[in-house]
Amino acid sequence: MASLKRIGVWDIQLGMVIVKCDKAGVPFNEYGRPLTNLGYIHSLHDYGVEYVYIWSEQDGPKDEKKPEEKTVPKGTEFKVNKEDDVNAILLSAATELVTMLKENFTESMAGLKMGKAIDAPAIINVVSDIVFMSNDNPEVFTKIALNEGMSKDDYTHGLNVCINAVSLGQAVGIKGKELHDLGLAGLLHDIGKVRVPEQILNKKANLSDYEMAALKRHPEYAGQVLQRYNDISEDVLNIIYQHHECCDGTGYPSGINAQYILKPSKVLAIAEAYNTMLMYSPEYPRAFNNTDAIKKIYAEAGKKYQADIVKTFVSIMGVYPVGTAVSLSNGSIGIVCETNKMDQAHPKILMMHKDNPSNIELVNLKTHPNIKIVKELNNTELNINPFEIFNSFLKSRIAYQVEK
Repeated sequence: MASLKRIGVWDIQLGMVIVKCDKAGVPFNEYGRPLTNLGYIHSLHDYGVEYVYIWSEQDGPKDEKKPEEKTVPKGTEFKVNKEDDVNAILLSAATELVTMLKENFTESMAGLKMGKAIDAPAIINVVSDIVFMSNDNPEVFTKIALNEGMSKDDYTHGLNVCINAVSLGQAVGIKGKELHDLGLAGLLHDIGKVRVPEQILNKKANLSDYEMAALKRHPEYAGQVLQRYNDISEDVLNIIYQHHECCDGTGYPSGINAQYILKPSKVLAIAEAYNTMLMYSPEYPRAFNNTDAIKKIYAEAGKKYQADIVKTFVSIMGVYPVGTAVSLSNGSIGIVCETNKMDQAHPKILMMHKDNPSNIELVNLKTHPNIKIVKELNNTELNINPFEIFNSFLKSRIAYQVEK
């Protein structure tokens, strides 16, 4: 299995491929290529580098505006056909797990900004639970409406990236400790931003070259912040370090190409990009909707992102991810609650009837060909909160299933 191996700077040999070093900001132009000149060792040593990370594998490389509060329509009733029902109890258990992780992570990050240590064991334990549940029920987390346009804080972003990365990682064959490391890296991938000036992180206009260079240091800063925690392995730090590298070599901080990027980092890059596109950020000044974000990632398949992983990602998320609000051909509004892998243009939706919004029906568009999706809606344009409706639906189904 490919990995990054740490060695002392004086142990570097010809032919080794150096992927990163232990000091931030060291000028070194030989990342991602077999070393042909040992003279570089002295240069690295002069910059204070003690260790470097080399590519190690058995078989060789292969190619702000706060939205107003919106609620569920009063008197809402859910109509559900038995064959279209979803496993609400399982989804509810996953939702509780995610809520627990967010609480622990939010508290830890708030403490970190005040100079306190994060509660690494608590975070690690909940990530372990997410990985465990994902192993037993691979699609459960993709059915939770996490990408909620009303909450774009760093904590929600890290949580969403963790969930998407675990789901995608498992789907592309990542298992065991490596899958757990990926989940933890997804949660903590932006922790290095605590060392980036707030005015850069909060800037709405395009960043200057200097500001963008400062922002691009956050994968390196993450290692500096997390290296104090014995519970967080070096493998996690390496995955985080590479999560902005691109298969075509246009990424950062090392600018290496696909063959030297860890597979978990390739997965994390896609999960991170998708969730970042859904929120206003320095990288994406204009927020995308779910569908457009997926289209943009798909357009970069084989370029920035590994093509086969992108293909799997699209199949998992669906053309219309869970939580997407859509307008329907009959004039009603629909909220996607379950994707259809075999026919992604026809998911299961919660349909709010045009003449009576409180009358909400679970409809499988695959079995209702007369109802078509016209377009995706921006949640901020609606007078309802799609995610409250989705959660109310789950509570209603849980009560029904328990009674049954």
